[in-house]
Amino acid sequence: MNLKNEENLLEKIKQASINDEKIEEKIFKQLLLQKEEIYNIEFSKNEFYNIDFQECNLEKNSFADCLFQNCNFSNSNLEKTTFIRCKFNNCKFTGTNIIESRFYNINLEEINGNYSNFSNSILE
Repeated sequence: MNLKNEENLLEKIKQASINDEKIEEKIFKQLLLQKEEIYNIEFSKNEFYNIDFQECNLEKNSFADCLFQNCNFSNSNLEKTTFIRCKFNNCKFTGTNIIESRFYNINLEEINGNYSNFSNSILE
C-alpha cells in the first residue's frame, strides 16, 4: 500500500470518529496508527491486516463481524469497546487497557495478552 492510500484511509477513520459515522466492509492493510485517537466509531464487516494500533485510544468503539490478522494493540486503550462475532489471529494485546469492554462470540487464535487489564469486561 502506498503512503497516499494509507493517509486517505487514516483520514477516513478520523472523520468517522469526528462525525460519529459507521465504517462498513472495508479492508485495511499495513497501517501504522500508533498513538492515534480513534473513538466512537461503529465498524462492521471490516478486515484489518497487519495494523499497528500501539498506544492508540480506541475507546468506545464497536466492532461487529470483523477480522483482525497480525494486529498489534499493545499499550492501547480499548476501554468500553464492544466486539461482536470478531476473529483475532496472531494479535498482540500486551499492556492493553480493556476495562469494561464486551466480547460476544469472538474467536481468539495465537493471542498475546500479557499485562493487559480486563477489569469488569464481559466475555460471552
